Amino acid sequence: MPTRNQHAQKAEHDEAFSRHVRDTLNAADFCDWEAIAVYYAALHLVDAKLANHGVHPPDHAARRKAVAQHLNLILREYLALEQLARQARYEAGTQITEADVAKARNRWYSNISALCDV
Repeated sequence: MPTRNQHAQKAEHDEAFSRHVRDTLNAADFCDWEAIAVYYAALHLVDAKLANHGVHPPDHAARRKAVAQHLNLILREYLALEQLARQARYEAGTQITEADVAKARNRWYSNISALCDV
């Protein structure tokens, strides 16, 4: 299973990709991919923090339960990011906007990052 540091490195990698999408491509055309990358960066921050508790969730359901149990202060933000990424991945009729991504990055991800402090 990945270590805390490996999760932290993956979070940095995913966050860098999300910035690349925003800064290099036409941001309005790829908001879905930016939102997905921000979510996965948050997921790895959460997994890094959970690893400090000896918790290594094998799937999304177990991770939600672990966040509720160990990181309750960011549960709302984590679930909001997860839902946005799910919409971006699976709901073809859903338009993810630049405002959605800004909220995801500047509020939800920012709060998760501050609490996880990886």
